[in-house]
Amino acid sequence: MNAPRTGPAGAPRGGTEERGDETRKMTAMNAWLDDVCAELGVDRALLSAVTPPMLRLISEVAHGPSRPGAPLTAFVVGLAAARAAGDAQEQRAAAVVSRVEAVSALVARWTERQAGDAGPGAVPTAEQGASRPDGAR
Repeated sequence: MNAPRTGPAGAPRGGTEERGDETRKMTAMNAWLDDVCAELGVDRALLSAVTPPMLRLISEVAHGPSRPGAPLTAFVVGLAAARAAGDAQEQRAAAVVSRVEAVSALVARWTERQAGDAGPGAVPTAEQGASRPDGAR
């Protein structure tokens, strides 16, 4: 028989200690991002508005097409949104969310292709990829 899975210090996984650890991680992340935004002159409210969809996207990419590609994907989404957006915060947030949605759809297509005809580990070609939000390929 297998022993029950445990987390740090032998505590059962999924228990109060694990949730507390997650809370500490999120607190540290937010403190770090507060400082990064201040250092780089980025509006923290804008980052807060797009954090949930960005974290979901990063997770989708890391658990789908490419774990090491996840942070760079987030960077590319930010570059594309910055290029497309105007000066209003609402426009910038909408531009980020639009790019997140486009890349999330791409992640789904990659996952389908990897599980489908091409077999596991197959990498779709550029021709199989999605159109960009601006209509180009």
